Amino acid sequence: MKQEEPFIDKKTFSQLADHVTSELTGGHLDEALHTLAHLQDNLGGLPHYARYTEQISSITADYERLLHYMAEGVNDPQRTSLRTQLMEKTASVVLDLQRTYRMVSTLDAYTQAALQCWENWNRDRLHDVLQNAQSGDFDAQDHLFTLLWTAPQFRRNEEEEIRLFLCTTEGNIRYYMLSALSLALLQYFDAGKLRLLLEYCTSENRQESTRALVGTAIATQLHASYIGLYPTLREDLILLARQPSIVSDISALQHYICMYRETERMQSHLEKDIIPTLVRISQQRKKLGFDAMEIDLTEQPEELGIDRKTRKMLMDGMTEMARLFRDGMDINLHTFTSLKRFPFFQQVGHWLAPYDHQRPGVPDIQGIRQLPLCDNDKYSIAMLYQHLSTEQQQGMQHLIDGHSEIIAQQTNEQKDKTMQDVVQSLYRLLKRSPWSSLFPDVFSGKMLFIDNVVWGRELRASAPFTSESGHTMLRCRQYAEAERHLQAYAQLEGSDWKLLMQMGHCAQAQQKFQRAFGYYQQAHMLAPQDETTLYRLQYCLAQLGRFREQLECLTQLEQRHPDDPKILTETGLCLIQLEEWEEAARRFYKLEFKEQRVIPSMRAIAWCALRMHNYEEAQKYYERLLRKELMGATWEDYLNAGHTAWLLGNLKTAIVLYEEYVRHYLTAQPQSSDALAPFVQDAAILKECGISATDIELMYDLISWRLRSASSASS
Repeated sequence: MKQEEPFIDKKTFSQLADHVTSELTGGHLDEALHTLAHLQDNLGGLPHYARYTEQISSITADYERLLHYMAEGVNDPQRTSLRTQLMEKTASVVLDLQRTYRMVSTLDAYTQAALQCWENWNRDRLHDVLQNAQSGDFDAQDHLFTLLWTAPQFRRNEEEEIRLFLCTTEGNIRYYMLSALSLALLQYFDAGKLRLLLEYCTSENRQESTRALVGTAIATQLHASYIGLYPTLREDLILLARQPSIVSDISALQHYICMYRETERMQSHLEKDIIPTLVRISQQRKKLGFDAMEIDLTEQPEELGIDRKTRKMLMDGMTEMARLFRDGMDINLHTFTSLKRFPFFQQVGHWLAPYDHQRPGVPDIQGIRQLPLCDNDKYSIAMLYQHLSTEQQQGMQHLIDGHSEIIAQQTNEQKDKTMQDVVQSLYRLLKRSPWSSLFPDVFSGKMLFIDNVVWGRELRASAPFTSESGHTMLRCRQYAEAERHLQAYAQLEGSDWKLLMQMGHCAQAQQKFQRAFGYYQQAHMLAPQDETTLYRLQYCLAQLGRFREQLECLTQLEQRHPDDPKILTETGLCLIQLEEWEEAARRFYKLEFKEQRVIPSMRAIAWCALRMHNYEEAQKYYERLLRKELMGATWEDYLNAGHTAWLLGNLKTAIVLYEEYVRHYLTAQPQSSDALAPFVQDAAILKECGISATDIELMYDLISWRLRSASSASS
């Protein structure tokens, strides 16, 4: 239940606060302070009102003093830095006002946790909390974690105290607190927290640097407009993005974001489509006395209902998932899906606390230290372990022992941790947590950094970054982002035909066929002998309806490979679009003679014969198509066979075939409201062949009447 608002409404507050922010962004501090003072006058019921009044008055007085000295002609060399400091102080007040206003006008799960924490937080005791946390007091560490991720904006002295704490502590405690700072920036922007993270982005300790970099990356993506209010902070971020090692890490982060998206998509496909089918087949095998565990995706693909291409994509995805399993994702996908629903995981700290068997209530599980997981995961597993039954504990111990044996056989290089540790933790936090609704879903949002307001310009200027990340996204089928990255790389290094083909593939996958055609055309000019460009060009031309130009491409391919069934088929279909029936039929006769693509060839020959008024030939092929043993006839075949019979004067046969066409059509498209629409669309062809408009209308009425009669009889 929301509290009563003893001050201005949300809309007015938002408009005024946004105006202050925009004026600061434009460098107009005088107008920003004027609006801020007006805003503050209307917030008498807001907590800490006196403090805000004092801060705004102090900033205004300092700024007016600065302007007065300037008007007197005093040339102060510190003028620019003083103005920057005042702008940052103003921005800090605005952000603090926005945060406090939201806290007292909204009551959600995060707000409740934060308010409870703040009520018990005496800012003067921060020094004692830091000292206790450093001495190994686990309760103090957990309390500090909660403070860091729910606390209001840090004051300068608090920022310095926490910086000193981080500098003088090592290992798990520092990782834990860096995670808290990253988590805090998902909710609100705080320049102090971001400055603390920045200092560890270039740490030689991989676990520290990755935690800091992930938090920094998310902050730059979610809070770019606020970062612009702090010129020095923005400069520090830009300098960071110019370092080759950081560019490489950001590229790696993009890879994992794309891979998690792909893994999630593949897992959904497995759960919804493949696994139920496997269960069904396994049950069938059990009934027949076979071992159900022998089933795999390489066996009986036709029973799984997936074509060759889909099967390959599925196998590739499962291979990648297996790699992630070895990196610890098995725990995530098999356990964490339901794990975080347990009451003892409702505390956010339980997601990110480091593993230490000396922590109160945390069992020391044999072999858990050798698991290829970050300490946060080990802690979560240990917390779960003590709530399981004895039998379940034995099962988990067996799983851990099995992993430990695998790890013992790995080389040191294979054991090295990567950024995946942190991304994995954040992924679980954002996707699986009961608190997930509190956090922006950065993994499904625009978390790919080529368009980052702060870093984008620097990253677009890095050829290794744009190339590597572009190809990563292409592999993960993130086509729009991949095209942008590859375009940026092309602007830096120029385009060769392979790069143009890749950009064309991205555009084609987005169904931007005109743009894809442009890429392929440039590629063909650079590599005229490459046949792949011709294949792609003719496909795009077909999608654009430019069939004459498509035929020119296909003719070149046909001259090189006169007997290729794919080229013959595409050429024949193109000639059908151009209504060159005789030439089209010649291609399909050739395919039929070679016994390749027999049913599609028979269908095309029958249609060409019908359009050439060779009805006997058309009838011969439609009769072959409609034989039951072929089991390949479609509703279109029955419709066209009905046309042929009618044109040959076999009216009764035509009516029977038309009724079969309707029956097959309704089976194929049960949601259709007009089963006779295709018949109406073919009226022009029937008229061209000599059937009068009156007879066509009568046939329509006859079929419609017989359908209604049959429906009434069955009901």
